[in-house]
Amino acid sequence: MHKFYSYDLNFYICISEDIMEELFSYRQKNFLSKESGGMLFTNKLDNTEIEINKISIPCSSDIRKRNYFKLDEKKAKQEILIQFENGFHYLGDWHTHNETIANPSPTDINSIHELFTKSKHNRPFFIILIIPNQNVISNCYLAAADGKKIYQFKYQNQTTTI
Repeated sequence: MHKFYSYDLNFYICISEDIMEELFSYRQKNFLSKESGGMLFTNKLDNTEIEINKISIPCSSDIRKRNYFKLDEKKAKQEILIQFENGFHYLGDWHTHNETIANPSPTDINSIHELFTKSKHNRPFFIILIIPNQNVISNCYLAAADGKKIYQFKYQNQTTTI
């Protein structure tokens, strides 16, 4: 299990090895690779930690470019409802970046804040996870957004490759 921790929130986000392997399978492996992305879900809500134990994967109607990814909103909303009916809660989004150490763009930050403020939910924050182009988990960018502030999470395990 991979753990990320936010000191500001005193909160852990855990991701299983299987989920990490699936996320990293979509990484941008060369200069021409397009961004991939999807959504993050859990069926285990807690006050001190969340385990991401389900993800959605890219679909053909998503917009994918070398430096841009956008979910098909209609399909994403349908997927959230289906997952909710199966006991899974939407947590936020993931996507790839073609960089060794993943960093959010201004568009990424604005998007997660906007998603949080415009969505109907009872979550204290939404999560953004960015997967780098190298198989180094500690180089992922993981943060929570509450519509006002970004709370970055730091990888707690030893630096690991997939």
